[in-house]
Amino acid sequence: MRYLITGGAGFIGSNLVDELIERNTEKLTVIDNLKSGKIKFIERHLKTNKIDFINDDIKNINSYPKQSFDTVFHLAANADVRGGVKNTIIDLEENVVGTHTLLEFMRQQDIKNLVFASSSAIYGENKVRPTPESVPDIKPISHYGASKLSAEAFISSFCYTYGMKAWMFRFANVIGKRSTHGVIPDFVNKLKKDPTKLEILGDGNQEKSFFDVGDCINGMIEVFEIDKNITVEPYNLANNSTIKVKDLAKIPDAMHLLPPNIMESISHFKKDVLRGKMVSLDLEETLIALSISATVNPAAQMAVEKLKELAGCEVHMTHIPTPGDEAGLRKLGVNLTSDPDFSTKRLLGI
Repeated sequence: MRYLITGGAGFIGSNLVDELIERNTEKLTVIDNLKSGKIKFIERHLKTNKIDFINDDIKNINSYPKQSFDTVFHLAANADVRGGVKNTIIDLEENVVGTHTLLEFMRQQDIKNLVFASSSAIYGENKVRPTPESVPDIKPISHYGASKLSAEAFISSFCYTYGMKAWMFRFANVIGKRSTHGVIPDFVNKLKKDPTKLEILGDGNQEKSFFDVGDCINGMIEVFEIDKNITVEPYNLANNSTIKVKDLAKIPDAMHLLPPNIMESISHFKKDVLRGKMVSLDLEETLIALSISATVNPAAQMAVEKLKELAGCEVHMTHIPTPGDEAGLRKLGVNLTSDPDFSTKRLLGI
């Protein structure tokens, strides 16, 4: 099978490229203007000549010579939703005109199959939850959602007029490796700038449904391969659970393997009670803190279980370990060897 993937260097597109190559697809052609996509996401495939890459806008696609594709995976779109609010023409040009241009290309090239990345944003603030594909009252509240719904309408008309087939996937909030936009990357970037506070847009009561990009990709491919008896069909790709943005903002604190309050308590004990000069924790003290955290934190409990797998391993240290580090390694069942003269030997070339 020969596939064309638009937006194939983007977040979801590059993950789709990975999966299709893993499934031994005959040949892939990727087109991406790299406005939000990144060449590094697909670079390893370029080095092995497993894909052909075209650095261009899909609105220029009709200038290309005739090529033989079995299916087009259309993921190219404006990823800057906020930018579309400030410049209202962006979503129209990128998502609607871009899709129409691609459909015209498919018509001229006699390509019959289209897999389209739509969005749950088309539903707006629909009161029916979870929202089925058949819900009658669809009212987008964003330019992005409106543009995706408009693109769906053009796809439907081309399918019925020119004998095409289309699988239209309405994604919820997709997360995972290479994610570049959305509430989670936004939170991460804000915390990198200032770990002491986290700004939340709105009142925080907005509910989001998240699912992993791997599940998203597998869902698209499986439905496309199985559900062939269609003309044009929408599919929701999401899960049934939701989380409020304000609750999402609490996750960084909950995910601390070693909560600051526990670490600070032990450090203060060392400094104020034991009169120690070093207030940082050695390995034995760190393991104690981790065990305390594990009583209330599932992530810490998982870490404790994983550390048990180190039993029988060997660690080599290039300095003299502290008594606390030695005690911690003994608790883990790790065999210790050390070479305190390592740095001197390296300096002298011994």
